[in-house]
Amino acid sequence: MDKWTTPVERSAIIARVTDRASTLAGGAGRRPVGERAPESAAASRATGERASAAPRPDRWLLAFAASVFVFHQLPALAGEPAGDVIDLFTPLFVAATSAGLLLSLGAPRPAVVLGLLAALLYVHGQGVHLAANSIHNEGPVGSVEKVAYFWDERFSHIEALLGWLGLLGAFCLGESASAVAGLRRDVLVGAAALLGWTFFTSTVEGQTWPLQIAAAAFFVGWALRARRADGAPRPLLSACAAAVAISVLLIGVWALSQGGVPEFSDTGII
Repeated sequence: MDKWTTPVERSAIIARVTDRASTLAGGAGRRPVGERAPESAAASRATGERASAAPRPDRWLLAFAASVFVFHQLPALAGEPAGDVIDLFTPLFVAATSAGLLLSLGAPRPAVVLGLLAALLYVHGQGVHLAANSIHNEGPVGSVEKVAYFWDERFSHIEALLGWLGLLGAFCLGESASAVAGLRRDVLVGAAALLGWTFFTSTVEGQTWPLQIAAAAFFVGWALRARRADGAPRPLLSACAAAVAISVLLIGVWALSQGGVPEFSDTGII
């Protein structure tokens, strides 16, 4: 300001400059409503590390396969009454690993609903099997033996298998390209092998192998149609289809070696 500027003019100029500076400072500090502050580099790294540390769907499928592999076979090997005690935990581990897999997939509502219905079938079937099997082991006679046999050897095996297969269907239905990126082939192969073997032993001993053959046709057909439709990788569907196919192959080998499909317990193996 030069010496010709009057005190009034100087005050007006200072006021305008101050007001402009306040406006610029306030505008720099404000963001539009709803706009989030950018994450720091450290926060971004922490978020990425947490995401990478979370169990992936392939590991959850392996955990699910390991659960049925252990708890579907260990009770028979342990004998009575230890087998019944072990079998109490079967539905707990299978349901927990199923929920973990669906959560890791970020499964849509149809897959979650199917998973819940399938879990109910599986858990109820296992409960009926455990109760009826415990009664049957006490050596009932007459009509009691016939009723216990029906619920133990027929109804519960069919219901539990339908629930088990329904869980596989829910996993495949919940599969998406974003959720299955980077899955390891060796983990999926291990899961398919464990599931295939357990399907084989469970359906032969439970005499539900005709249902397993029908399930194999369904899952293998689903996998083939999905590949032809979009060509996108469906690793979980492929692993599940491979599992049921392996079980049917093993059932065929067992049938050829025995001249039929007898229960393992009828041949003296267990």
